[in-house]
Amino acid sequence: KSVQVFLDRVTVNRNVSAGIRSHGNLAAVRISNSSITDNGTGIRATQGGKLLSFGNNAIHGNGTNGAPTGTVALR
Repeated sequence: KSVQVFLDRVTVNRNVSAGIRSHGNLAAVRISNSSITDNGTGIRATQGGKLLSFGNNAIHGNGTNGAPTGTVALR
């Protein structure tokens, strides 16, 4: 089964490990208008997981910020 998650206007901070993680090739997390700060790793995709950003997120101040695996166009 696939897992599809859409996070909009979410604050994720102060996690020891990853703030947001997408794991496995059937997982996709879309992130919009969100702040991911002060985590061990801001965002992390593992084993084929997808982290898609609308490009309007604040991802900073983490041990490792990480990067989205792709982008989604704003309409």
